[in-house]
Amino acid sequence: MTAFEYFPSLPAASLEAFGKYQASRSADMSTWLSVYPFEEEAGECGEDDVLFVDLGGGIGHQCVALRQKYPGVKGRVMVQDLEHSIKGKLDHEGVEGMVHDIFEEQPIKGK
Repeated sequence: MTAFEYFPSLPAASLEAFGKYQASRSADMSTWLSVYPFEEEAGECGEDDVLFVDLGGGIGHQCVALRQKYPGVKGRVMVQDLEHSIKGKLDHEGVEGMVHDIFEEQPIKGK
């Protein structure tokens, strides 16, 4: 059984604990947000354009960090993962969750 098959069979509390553990592993470390010129690259992104998708992003800790660092940047910020992760997604304004299997075709196209 692969990890992708096994994790959904675990109790919800175990999945929630694993998601929090994954998010906490890098809590005190520098991230891509400290080295990548995100605000410059975002350019003229509109409110309805998809700005950032974190594929396999767990509970959305990277998306939340992006919104916290750049609260004024326009565009949609999305985390995609399996259903159990999206159910436990961090609740943060401006971060959307979408159930998606990384082995399937990406539904977000274009901007």
